[in-house]
Amino acid sequence: MPDAIFGHQYLGDLGDLVLLLDFVAADRLTVTVLEGDAGDGADGREETVRMTMTEVRAGLYFTFWQDGSGTSVTQLQDFTNGVLRATLARGDGSCAVMAGTLRRIDGDERVQGGACDRKEVAVRAMRDLLAGDTTHLERDWTENFVEHSPGRSGGLPGLRTRAGNAEGAVWEPARIIAESDFVVTHARLTVPGREPAAVVDVFRFEGNRIAEHWDVVQPEAAGGEAAGRLPMV
Repeated sequence: MPDAIFGHQYLGDLGDLVLLLDFVAADRLTVTVLEGDAGDGADGREETVRMTMTEVRAGLYFTFWQDGSGTSVTQLQDFTNGVLRATLARGDGSCAVMAGTLRRIDGDERVQGGACDRKEVAVRAMRDLLAGDTTHLERDWTENFVEHSPGRSGGLPGLRTRAGNAEGAVWEPARIIAESDFVVTHARLTVPGREPAAVVDVFRFEGNRIAEHWDVVQPEAAGGEAAGRLPMV
C-alpha cells in the first residue's frame, strides 16, 4: 500500500453516511461512523476490521471488509481524484449503494467524532499505555515506532511490554505544545514505590500516529514551594 494511504486517515462523505477511514496497516482499517447508519444504527461507532485491498490502477482500489454487525462493505476508493463509491450488503438482506467524496485528513485537522487532533492523540495514547490498555495501540502508534529512551524497546511489542509493567502509574499533563509534526507534554508522573517525577515527553507524528518518542525525567523538587523551591510542574 502506498505511503500516501498507509498510516493516514481519510474522510469518506457518502451523503447520508460519513466515515473516518483510518488505514492502520496493509490489512487493517479502523472505521468510525461520524454521521448516519452504517448497518447497525450506531452513530459514533468505531471498529477495527480486517480488510483486503485490490489495486485497479495507481491510486484506485477495491477495498472489502465485513463489520461486527455482519454488514459486508465494498468500496471503490479513488485516492487520486477524491471519489468514493460504496456498496453495503447488510445481514438482513438489504443493500445500499452510495457515492461521494474521499479526502485525506491532515494531522492537525479536527473532525467531529474522530481522532485527528495530535494533542488529543498523544494524551490518549499515554494514558492508555500507562493504564495497561493495549486495545488501540495500532490506532495511535506506528508499527515501527522508535523509542529513544534508554532501556526501552521500540515497535508495538515494546509498547505492549511497557504497558504490562505500568500498573498503578499516573501521568498528569500540565502543559501541551504542538508544532509541525511534534507534540511536547510537560507532566507529573507517579509510579508506585517511586518518588513523583516531572517528565517532558516529545512525540513525533507520522500522519495521526506517534512514530518516535523521547523523554526527560527529573525528580520533583523536594519540598516544593514550602521549602522555598519552585515546583517542577
